[in-house]
Amino acid sequence: MPQTLESQLDSARTALENDNLEVAARRFNDIFLDAITKKDYPNAVHAKADESSALRHLYERDGDVAYAHAALSCAELGLKLANKYNLSGKLGVAHFRIATSLMLFAKYNQAVASFQRAQQNFQGSVAERMVWMIHLHEAEFWAGRFNLTTAEASIRLDIASLLRRSKDEDPYTLAVWVTGGHLALARIQRQYRLFDQARASINETMHIIEEYESVSNPKKMTIRRRQAQKLRAEIESMSSREAQS
Repeated sequence: MPQTLESQLDSARTALENDNLEVAARRFNDIFLDAITKKDYPNAVHAKADESSALRHLYERDGDVAYAHAALSCAELGLKLANKYNLSGKLGVAHFRIATSLMLFAKYNQAVASFQRAQQNFQGSVAERMVWMIHLHEAEFWAGRFNLTTAEASIRLDIASLLRRSKDEDPYTLAVWVTGGHLALARIQRQYRLFDQARASINETMHIIEEYESVSNPKKMTIRRRQAQKLRAEIESMSSREAQS
């Protein structure tokens, strides 16, 4: 029996979670074409949103800006389809993926606007809404709308709210969400040269990763681990340069 588009999306998301990024990106594009052929526009929007996520991770891994441009193009196409076919339930994820792609180009004010539109059209659990708030508050910091104190306090509150509302979330998703919050803190702290605080945020990230993986969970947090290790290396390099100056 042929797989449904929903099961194909789940399979492609598993490839993404397993860090098979090129495979995932190709699968999402194939699913998008299949969805368009079947006039299943809601799943077409989801496919483009997920493809955008895979391409963003490829950019973060390899540094090729072509991936960043492709991530933004996929997200924009998803939004166009959601608008054209009046898919109000898909506007949130479409705007969210545009926002995360705009962050790659340091277009922070535009990203804030897109994150805000994503919040206005959000459909999902309360816990996931807190994750989107973390993204919004970090973008507001980079856009110059939040100072360090406000940004840190806002993101810490987001993480606490996420944890309070997480009883129905699976362990992998929760670990990804919470560690994302701690890495957001580390990036903000790095910007202010608060190296010890940034190290502590990364250490908390690694602690959550190791605790999650120690109980024989089938999914490994490969992408999040790589992000944490890369950020740690950047912080140590900055700290070393400043110590020598």
